[in-house]
Amino acid sequence: MQLDCRQHPIPKMATLGRRMLIPALRHYYPRAWLWHAVWSRPGLPADARHPFGAAFAGVCGRRHATLTGSAGTALCLWLTRQRLPPGTGVLLHPYTHVNIIRALLAGGYRPVFADISVPTLSLDLTAAKERLDPNVRVLLWTHLFGIISDMSAAAAFAQQYHLHFVEDVSQAVGCYWNKRPVGSFGTAAIASCAGLKPCATIRGGVLLDDQLPVGEPPAAIF
Repeated sequence: MQLDCRQHPIPKMATLGRRMLIPALRHYYPRAWLWHAVWSRPGLPADARHPFGAAFAGVCGRRHATLTGSAGTALCLWLTRQRLPPGTGVLLHPYTHVNIIRALLAGGYRPVFADISVPTLSLDLTAAKERLDPNVRVLLWTHLFGIISDMSAAAAFAQQYHLHFVEDVSQAVGCYWNKRPVGSFGTAAIASCAGLKPCATIRGGVLLDDQLPVGEPPAAIF
């Protein structure tokens, strides 16, 4: 099936996202090489990273953001916070960056692949249902190329089968579904800030959620 871009246009980053994120980037981190230091040093004081983390969380409709080395690291951090045991299945489609898969395998988790849907390029829910088993406890929903699928149906699917619902908003920061920002539909969201992403900082990732973790350094939480 051929994707008709006239019927499914790729949305631009929302005005809110541009207004909040870009000034923070330019003001606090004017040189690209500084981003390597920001993402690689978890001991940085909170005020060094607060503007970016707070802005990113706000754009995605979340209360907190934890800065990590990659989106895969952010996902594994969230899985660890939920105390999900090794071997837990994570349902996702195969058009996913290899670093996500590597991070899952390194953490002892099991990627469970289901087919992709055209023209939304999101997980096909009919195919996903066939891949469920008792150990699958997480649904990872990846928004590709800024194309947003029916998030109400995705959230209902996760609720019906008692799955943790995590969004990957790496390619859709600032996009909306029914006037609600993507990243706010699931239990949590992750994002990559690597090159070619809408919000690129050379490298790095973000974990977005609403619950302030207990027992982690405050400098990592925004």
